[in-house]
Amino acid sequence: MAAANVVCLDACPSPSALAVSGDSRLLAFVGPSKYMVTVMGTASLDELLKIDVSALDLAGSRLNSAMVVCFGPTPPGHLLVSTSSNMVAVLDASSGRVVRELCCVHPVACSSLALSGDGRFLLTAADRAIKVWDYLAQASPSCQVYIGHSEPVQAMAFTPDQQQLLSVGDAIFLWDILAPTERSPLGSVQGSLKAPPTCKASLGARQLEDVVSGASGLPRQQVPVPSLASPPQLGICARPSKGLDATCSTRRARVQPTTRPDSYKHFMARYKASPLAKGLSLSPTGDERLHLKAVVGYNGNGRANMVWRPDTGFFAYTCGSLVVVEDLHSGAQRHWVGHPEEISTLALSHYAQILASASVQSSTALHCQIRLWDVQGGSCRQLISHHSTAVQALAFSPDDGFLVTLGDYGDRTLALWSTATCELMTSVCLPEPVHGVAFDPWDGGVLACVGRGAVTLWLLLQLGADVSLQIHQEPIPEEVGACELTSLCFGPAPLLYCGSNAGQVCVWDTRAGRCFLVWEADDGEIGVLLCSGTRLVSGSNTRRLRLWAVGAVPELRCKGSGARSHSVFMEHELTLDGAVVSAVFHDSMDMGVVGTTAGTLWYVSWAEGTSTRLISGHRSQVNEVVFSPSESHCATCSDDGSVRVWSLASMELLIQFQVLSQSCLCLAWSPPSCRRPEQQQVVAGYSDGTLRVFSVSRTAMELKMHPHQAALTAIAFSADGQTILSGDKDGLVAVSRPRTGMTFRVLSDHRGAGICTIQSTRKEYGDFRAEGMDLWLAASGDQRVSVWASDWLRNHCELVDWLSFPAPVVTEASGCLPPTLAAFCPWDEALLVCVGLGVHPEVVFYSLYQKQVVKKIPLPFFAMSVSLSPRARLVAIGFAERVLTLVDCVSGAVQDFAGHDDSVKLCRFAPSSRLLFTVAHNEILVWEVMSH
Repeated sequence: MAAANVVCLDACPSPSALAVSGDSRLLAFVGPSKYMVTVMGTASLDELLKIDVSALDLAGSRLNSAMVVCFGPTPPGHLLVSTSSNMVAVLDASSGRVVRELCCVHPVACSSLALSGDGRFLLTAADRAIKVWDYLAQASPSCQVYIGHSEPVQAMAFTPDQQQLLSVGDAIFLWDILAPTERSPLGSVQGSLKAPPTCKASLGARQLEDVVSGASGLPRQQVPVPSLASPPQLGICARPSKGLDATCSTRRARVQPTTRPDSYKHFMARYKASPLAKGLSLSPTGDERLHLKAVVGYNGNGRANMVWRPDTGFFAYTCGSLVVVEDLHSGAQRHWVGHPEEISTLALSHYAQILASASVQSSTALHCQIRLWDVQGGSCRQLISHHSTAVQALAFSPDDGFLVTLGDYGDRTLALWSTATCELMTSVCLPEPVHGVAFDPWDGGVLACVGRGAVTLWLLLQLGADVSLQIHQEPIPEEVGACELTSLCFGPAPLLYCGSNAGQVCVWDTRAGRCFLVWEADDGEIGVLLCSGTRLVSGSNTRRLRLWAVGAVPELRCKGSGARSHSVFMEHELTLDGAVVSAVFHDSMDMGVVGTTAGTLWYVSWAEGTSTRLISGHRSQVNEVVFSPSESHCATCSDDGSVRVWSLASMELLIQFQVLSQSCLCLAWSPPSCRRPEQQQVVAGYSDGTLRVFSVSRTAMELKMHPHQAALTAIAFSADGQTILSGDKDGLVAVSRPRTGMTFRVLSDHRGAGICTIQSTRKEYGDFRAEGMDLWLAASGDQRVSVWASDWLRNHCELVDWLSFPAPVVTEASGCLPPTLAAFCPWDEALLVCVGLGVHPEVVFYSLYQKQVVKKIPLPFFAMSVSLSPRARLVAIGFAERVLTLVDCVSGAVQDFAGHDDSVKLCRFAPSSRLLFTVAHNEILVWEVMSH
């Protein structure tokens, strides 16, 4: 905006001085002067309106200036502006005319405004006070005042469900909105915020306002604690009356967009800016030079995305867009490739013949993909699609004749498919988001859904080839309270267990259509319920997994609504490393496998009371993979601050070094010349400018240094292992000695552009007419590469060569310049291999002897990562378009490989060239390099 000369330079910067309308079509801000408010179209940034607020207060002695802007709901399309004269002007956002004015709303000018989504309540904040106004009252609107902050309130916002308010000042307060569901009579505000404990209930609005104006400035004895949030009510349409029966039409109605429910049960795909590549040259089966051997990680972002059959041993889970089928005894994996996007959920048929998997909607398709896999052969039997946005849940009927698919909160459709013909039998539009679906195992013609405050039972009616669904909905009893039912499972007939977002478990008699038992099972939302015989397992977002004895529940059913939960008791409890998102247990319920949002799959034994880690991966972006010289181990680092050491043979996690509140951005393993093999080290660089040296054998940190003021972005050992070279995002390269912990040299030749790569190798003395035995390079983000020769024991370092290229065009995928990557060619020590240099995407081979480019290999896109095989003349290149390309520099053959769910930001050949590691966000793919 500064470039367009529209920003207000003489006003105090404030986030509330800019606002976007609810439909994202209009942008309003204070500018180009503090007396003006400008409205633009967000798509084109064309100026639509300029409003002069300086003359709004004609009685004032000074010109009015705009302080805060805020859009109201689209109908009627109001723009609210608070001014320096303590007034709030309500303007028509399309014409700029004044609709009405609220005068003297606070003793001082407002610092923040917020209008509820239904247009009923206006919130204003000034100094330490928050006022709630009846916005619909045209004449003399009343207000309530709330005090909780000890410092001025900086910002406020309603939660998406309009049930709570966030206010930010000296602390972040979460207020409950205690309001009736229908609007109160004009002139009164029946709803209110639940005040923090330090606010005395006896004080009226005027007294509270006097407290603010008094401004004693004395600190409070304690920080007020907001009350616990009551279960949110996510209203989309009126709740059907009790006992409602109707036959739903199969015609798909238009569904209005809705906000994400306040439930962790709903899948939310990780945001990706990387586009899908088109026109891949995938090699015929059998001719590939790379074979996907293993995948490290489990997608904790999925929901019910793990299946296990204890009787057959079939075990599968998802990682990104891949279905991973793993042998729990040998660890061998098979990988089913085909989904273009992240997989949200899985379902295994009861006879374990079909596996259904669903992925989210891609940028190139109108609907989500649902794939039906043949379990024995691993091939995709059928590809079906019907839902938009994402698929929330999948379930097979007891006889495996039908598959039901449930759309998420954005899709809100329930579809029934024939597994024999893969035809869509019927589809129903849902008035509200539904969180889970399950078939009745005792009656294949009944399926149940849970959602907002009710259980919905669907009866399958089949007449010849036609299938329809008849609905029967029962609301939760009033004594349970308003809540969301978020999980369900059937018990012995006719019991149905349902978990809520308030931590309750409700038991229903499906024959009588009533809830007869409720107990408090957790402090948080229950997202997973499993029942077998007399035992029930619950998993929640509090990380708790609990085993319940429910053998007495069938007897309690006879007591009806008077049943008490004293006969239900908890047998065992385990606390895991994240919210529980998937679980499968043996029929005896003694053992099972549980998945969490931390990306971990646990083997749980209730008999032993233990949880054993089966599958584990990084939770966030993986930034580097390095190998031990003997190739027995590898190490990875991540934005989550961890350094993990793995066994290369089994990819089992052996060691983890964790640094809190920092990202680990680069990593290096000490070379074979460094000490004895049992004394190997890894050095890691962090976002706070520190580097740490860890001993692998002692599993301990040996040294911490702080050679940089900015985040480290590249790090390497010298060829003899006695020196560490580190580069940061400001372009500085530091040279340090791990023995003494001293940084003895800093090179600033690349200052101004972050260091992308540092690599060091050994050379003969006198090669390239330079002294020293070390040859190393540094590449920075401004398309410059420097090559140096050094003898660090003599503190000698001299420049061998300097490469500078014109900047390429900004990549469409990332929206920024591609990284500048360079490496010494392992099969010709005189060659430098570079990517990301110049205006065209290509691999450049530069001769250090001839001082010129000797070879170029064109690429389809700009590279995000590159690695050269030490033995074979192969170059692996990763692209932002989710493609891995392998180039044979001898034959010139090029092969593309799919399977990544995001930009391929890392490629690393193992020292023996038998393995290639690639990384897409937190997914680590291990490829086996096939010989000719």
